[in-house]
Amino acid sequence: MEDNHNEAIDEEEQYEWEDHGASNEPIILEVTANISRREPTPQNPHLISLWIDSDQYPHVSSKALGGVSSHDTVEEAKASLQRWIQHTKEWLQDYRRPIEVKLKVVNQLEKQQDLVQFF
Repeated sequence: MEDNHNEAIDEEEQYEWEDHGASNEPIILEVTANISRREPTPQNPHLISLWIDSDQYPHVSSKALGGVSSHDTVEEAKASLQRWIQHTKEWLQDYRRPIEVKLKVVNQLEKQQDLVQFF
């Protein structure tokens, strides 16, 4: 009896999976990172801020992900950004679809903007 119940659930889950357009269509993880100078405080003496905003689409239930962190150097901020992207990609693996990352980095300290796309 229990096996039939599990089969019915599996069929329902498969129907929902197909119905929501989830196939091999890639998830787009669009990330904007802003690196800027910050005023140090006694509680947080770091000079660099990293602001991360992202959007995931299509057919992804969690839309807005991001974060803020502070660092001593731009290199540390960029390394933190790469770790955040890797962690977010691992989290999105639950959708069982390919993931494409579109990354825009605005470095206000060096007055440059990089647009990078990873596959």
